[in-house]
Amino acid sequence: MKALRKLLRTHHFEIEKVEGWEVGDLSYYLHSKVLSRIVEVVDKSFAKFPSLAYRLGVVLRREK
Repeated sequence: MKALRKLLRTHHFEIEKVEGWEVGDLSYYLHSKVLSRIVEVVDKSFAKFPSLAYRLGVVLRREK
C-alpha cells in the first residue's frame, strides 16, 4: 500500500477508496477440505485489511 500510494502521488492521483477482495474458491487447487476451509477463513480476514488482501479495488481521483 505504501508503494502504491507513492506511485499514485507521483502521477498526481489521490486515493478515494481502497477495498480488499478475497481470493475466492480454492477447493479446486486445495484437495483437502479442511485446508481449503482454513485458507478461506484466513483469506476473508485478510480481505478486511487492504494491505494484506490478495486483490485490491482502488477508486482514484486525478489531482488538478
